[in-house]
Amino acid sequence: MRFIKTADLTPGMMVGRKVVSREGISLLHKDTCLTKTYINHLLSWGVRSLYINDGVDAKEEFIEKYEDVIKTVKPITADIRQSGQIPVKEMHKLAD
Repeated sequence: MRFIKTADLTPGMMVGRKVVSREGISLLHKDTCLTKTYINHLLSWGVRSLYINDGVDAKEEFIEKYEDVIKTVKPITADIRQSGQIPVKEMHKLAD
């Protein structure tokens, strides 16, 4: 997996990691095959660079999953601190 500038993308490349906006909106999913239209959209959305899948890299996959878990756990722990109660439903979702 490589991190490259959007301006250097070419059609046929595969997205290596989900592309999200600054607001957290999903723009392109992992393993999306890039087209000229997608590349133009990325440029217009202000996406400067992204990960391209050029082979299997277990370390990168681990980091992506780790970051997803952290994004899920942070609000749960904030709720626990604020309310003093454990949100059981959210904890079950996390465990699944």
